[in-house]
Amino acid sequence: MGPTETAGAHWEIGWDDELASFYARLVMDYEPGELGEGLDPDGEVVAFSYGERPGQYIDVDALESVMADEVSWNPLPGDLVAKLEADRDRFLAALTEAESRQLIERLAAAS
Repeated sequence: MGPTETAGAHWEIGWDDELASFYARLVMDYEPGELGEGLDPDGEVVAFSYGERPGQYIDVDALESVMADEVSWNPLPGDLVAKLEADRDRFLAALTEAESRQLIERLAAAS
């Protein structure tokens, strides 16, 4: 690999309780000195980031759709989709009635 080529990349995908949204970040990984002197990004740079606003992606399909529009994308494996949906469902099921109302109000105010 030459000095200006990337070492690799990885996706960080999950459910954010605070934002009540799925998120995905494409993180580019760089080796020390790979980009040249003075250009090192401390190892990682986020190339794409989705799900940064409250309630932005409450459905995995919606997240995958926006990701596919921006980058070369392969659908998420079914077991990962099931885990993500279980994380969301567990969060929502744990809310009290008052917390559910507060969440709805917070999401409405954010849109």
